[in-house]
Amino acid sequence: MAQENITTIVDELLNGFARLLPKNSPEEQRFGIGLLRALARRGPLKADDVAQALDISPVEAKTFLEQSELGRLVLRDKEDRDRILGFWGLATFPTHHQLAINGRTLWANCAGDSLFLPVLLGETARIESKDPENGEVIKLTVSPSGVESVTHENVFVSVNAPEMWDLSSAEKAIGSVCHYIYYFASRASGQRWVAKHPGTVLLPLDAAFDLVYRMNSDERVFGKELARREDESELLQLG
Repeated sequence: MAQENITTIVDELLNGFARLLPKNSPEEQRFGIGLLRALARRGPLKADDVAQALDISPVEAKTFLEQSELGRLVLRDKEDRDRILGFWGLATFPTHHQLAINGRTLWANCAGDSLFLPVLLGETARIESKDPENGEVIKLTVSPSGVESVTHENVFVSVNAPEMWDLSSAEKAIGSVCHYIYYFASRASGQRWVAKHPGTVLLPLDAAFDLVYRMNSDERVFGKELARREDESELLQLG
């Protein structure tokens, strides 16, 4: 695949994502990243835990969880709807993609999630996943800046077309998006899998990271909050 084609594919995917992804207010962005980091630190949360972790009132927490566009992507326990198990690609239960962050074991709903979660969490993750075509274990280290190391020389990531996405709930997002985004130990393995799954394309690892980084750092998604936190961090260092 020529580099020009890869660039075109990434741009087309970003344009498709932009039409589907929620346009979050600065407050919603703050709550969203706060919820992700609280889940990563503490595991499953109740609504009252969310209020405490985000330093907001229970009413504000309930409004965010039940009425915001981001709230619909909160994954809840089927037996206890007040218990939050995951959000925005982060899971507190085993999935195909395992993350180790500061001694904590977490999971991601898809390969793409595992690439961008270190950016949103502000922490480095050691990722372990399996090639769904040949079963090979792929291990990566990903920091907020990018991929630091990987066990295989030519890792690829599958992505499906935004036209296939359903983001009306966390469960539907997992079924329509995450079940099509995997790591592959080689181009040949990925090509075999993509050939069996119409509507999917294959991206080199660096292009996949660029795609999800640009998607999440868009100012309509989490870009404003990421920039605010970076500015705060720089001010603290200067102080």
